Order: sequence, then C-alpha cells, then structure tokens
Amino acid sequence: MKSVQNGILAERVSYEIPPNTVDYHQFNLQCINGERDPSNHGSNWDIGPITNVEPALELFKFIETKDLYKDKLLGASVQGAIHDIGNEGKISDFVWSQLKKLPNK
Repeated sequence: MKSVQNGILAERVSYEIPPNTVDYHQFNLQCINGERDPSNHGSNWDIGPITNVEPALELFKFIETKDLYKDKLLGASVQGAIHDIGNEGKISDFVWSQLKKLPNK
C-alpha cells in the first residue's frame, strides 16, 4: 500500500505531444488526503480512477469557467474544496463562498 498523497486533476487539461517525441509536462494536481504529506518527484503513483463522487463533479463543473490563477489565494480554495470532499463528503459553506469569488476565464 502506498502511503503518499493521493491527487486529483481538478481542471480539464489538453496537452498535445508531437509524434516521435518525449515530453514532460507538469500538471497541477490537488491533494485529496489532508492528513498525508504531499507527494514529491520520487513518489510512486498509479493513474485512475476518475471520480464519480457528486460533490467533486459539481466542483469540476463549477470551475470549468473560472480562472484559478489570477488570484492565487482564491485559487487555493479549490484545494480546500477537495479536502472538504475527501474529509467530509461535501464542500463547506465557507469554501463555497470563496469559490464563488473566483473570476471567470
């Protein structure tokens, strides 16, 4: 059993890799397990599964039109929402109030 952080990619990402090339690209994953240390470049990880947890799907749909990088403090509320979902099964009212302040793309 792996004891490192579990992560989830909260934003839809499209990244094209040209044929016959090797490329490295950093994706900004959100940590799911609030009580675990973040992973690092030496951590082992597995791909999948995609979640079907309703509060997570609601969050992902909401942030599709939001700019998560214009205001880094507000953007960090996505991490708070992921922790809420992982720990409580829902997003707290406070975190929702912060998410609603995110500017549109």
